[in-house]
Amino acid sequence: MAFKTQGEILEILELKKVGKNNFLIQEFVLEIYQDSDYPQTVLFQLLGEKSNLLEIENIKIGDQVQVAFDLRGKPWEKNGKKMYFNSLNVFQIENYTKSSNENNFIDDKISDIPF
Repeated sequence: MAFKTQGEILEILELKKVGKNNFLIQEFVLEIYQDSDYPQTVLFQLLGEKSNLLEIENIKIGDQVQVAFDLRGKPWEKNGKKMYFNSLNVFQIENYTKSSNENNFIDDKISDIPF
């Protein structure tokens, strides 16, 4: 099942390499102001071949973005106690900061046209 949300990039964590095959995980923190007066600070992750999407889309701290993600979860047992592990795996990210700057540039040029 896929979900979408948008918010501001608060933090981009260091790229992780895990396991024998050095599987890549890029985590980042998004501040979300959806359906609430109180912002939610949420950790998302980009996995494997998607781990470089922040770099490809030139996304930096402070940028406004929209993310499309899958919600994943599984049980985990430690010391006889069952716990649950959830992750938000991003498969698409769009930089609204870049888009809005480009649109403002176009709007300024159009308003200068003398007809």
